[in-house]
Amino acid sequence: MDFCNRCDLVITPTEIISNHIRNMGVKANVKWLPTGIQLDEFTGLDRSWLRKTYGLAPDETILLFVGRAGKEKTFPLS
Repeated sequence: MDFCNRCDLVITPTEIISNHIRNMGVKANVKWLPTGIQLDEFTGLDRSWLRKTYGLAPDETILLFVGRAGKEKTFPLS
């Protein structure tokens, strides 16, 4: 929390996290900035497009990762 208190502004993804870090002792200015998506933009879409596009059978399991693979996220294997 010491680092946060040395900042002019701390931005959090949710109001709950903003309240949580304030309760932990952050006295710096804390604002929350929602980074979610509008789900209504995805209603009525073809839910089977992935299976059709890649020829996947209905009983095949699909795992999907949505994120960013950045160099700083790697760790050395020992």
